[in-house]
Amino acid sequence: MSEGSVIRIERPQPGARWQAATVTKLPFAPYAVSVRRDGTALVTLSDSLVQIDDGRGIVTLLSDPPWGGLYPNSSVLSPDEHKLYIGMRQFVGEFDISTKKLRLLVPSTRFLNKLPRKQEQRIRRQCAG
Repeated sequence: MSEGSVIRIERPQPGARWQAATVTKLPFAPYAVSVRRDGTALVTLSDSLVQIDDGRGIVTLLSDPPWGGLYPNSSVLSPDEHKLYIGMRQFVGEFDISTKKLRLLVPSTRFLNKLPRKQEQRIRRQCAG
């Protein structure tokens, strides 16, 4: 199963017990989060990339990404917040937020582990489209 949620943990007043409340359910398991200056969260999930706004609305920015099995476990926004960089095994994904296009960056093919042919073809198709 791949599922998750965003929760808020807070104390209603100083000295009170901590309380947790679900803010919103996620369609897949979360791997990494980056938050924009306006409070919008960009959440890298196991099977997509979503945006969560202050109203707790979820917008899918990228569905069926090519990172299955590559474990995208970190992300950072560019200083101008136009691009999201996603760290994963073998690659860094560069996601352009305005065009919703993903590029997989690698400094040299020498650093790549050889993937099974079908998996490599699937990744190439997903990044080309």
